Amino acid sequence: GDTTITNGDIVFATAGKGIVLGATSNTAANTLDDYEEGSWTPAYTPTSGAALGSVTYVGSIPGRYTKIGNLVTVMGYIGTAGITVGSATASAGVGISGLPFTAASLGAGNWTVGCGGDKWGGEVPSMIESRSGAANLRLYYRASITANESAITVADMGTGGDSNYVRFQISYRV
Repeated sequence: GDTTITNGDIVFATAGKGIVLGATSNTAANTLDDYEEGSWTPAYTPTSGAALGSVTYVGSIPGRYTKIGNLVTVMGYIGTAGITVGSATASAGVGISGLPFTAASLGAGNWTVGCGGDKWGGEVPSMIESRSGAANLRLYYRASITANESAITVADMGTGGDSNYVRFQISYRV
């Protein structure tokens, strides 16, 4: 029959236990044994070479995440009030670091979704990607509807105030 819990939570006495869903025997594939919600701090970072000189963020709110089993969904909003490129290579790609979990290494597995960007100095991000085995996201744009995706670079970043906004949500495997 059904079980009704009027007050309190279901708490297991030891770690590594879970709730079996949709099966009549305890199989790992049907056991929900991990759930977590939290916040993370998105930050711009070049994907190679030296770091940016200094970045002052504006409009950045803590990112949020939900992890259910091995699937993480992150959302974020980030923008800059001022940025100095410093010794960062202008042709380096731009990523967003601070993810709460590193993506699983799944060979060529990449997950790309659309994102909203505005107030950049050059190309404007329209796609964000989680890469297999990576701990950050990468930003991309398309020059036209038929063009391949190209990396947003440090040279595309606006260095003035009120710049480099991106809003996104993406799910990836861990």
